[in-house]
Amino acid sequence: MWNIGESMYKLAGSDEKLNSLINKALQTGLRPKDFVVVGSGAIKIHYPEKFREIDDLDIAIYPSGVRRMRKAAKEGLVVPGKHGKNSYKTQDDEVEMWDRWGDVPLRKHKKDIVRVGDYQSISLDNILGFKVRANRPKDIDDIKFIRSALSGSDS
Repeated sequence: MWNIGESMYKLAGSDEKLNSLINKALQTGLRPKDFVVVGSGAIKIHYPEKFREIDDLDIAIYPSGVRRMRKAAKEGLVVPGKHGKNSYKTQDDEVEMWDRWGDVPLRKHKKDIVRVGDYQSISLDNILGFKVRANRPKDIDDIKFIRSALSGSDS
């Protein structure tokens, strides 16, 4: 568990880097209900002790999160991101946030959003599909990990 102002948030597992990145997202003014963790960060949320170390965090934001990020941008807490109009990132590039997951607005992924601790995450099935379609060399090990986890042989 860790403190953000007066609120206390906890994450299953004790991954220090993941907690640090989520803390950084919350320090921009986002609330847990404003975003969904996507990409490799979502795999890490599901398997904090078993999945590889992550370097950054990608989050998809709801309209409430977009409004908060517009305010944060005016305050210099975030800068424009590389994913279009409603895309932001922290000054150090460690947290990227935008209103989509893949090419689809976040609101259309409702059936693929799951709760893990105090946070919302995209489902492992959805991440697997995204990474397979993207066909990027950097995702090969992640794809193997997810397939193993989904088959029950992740331990």
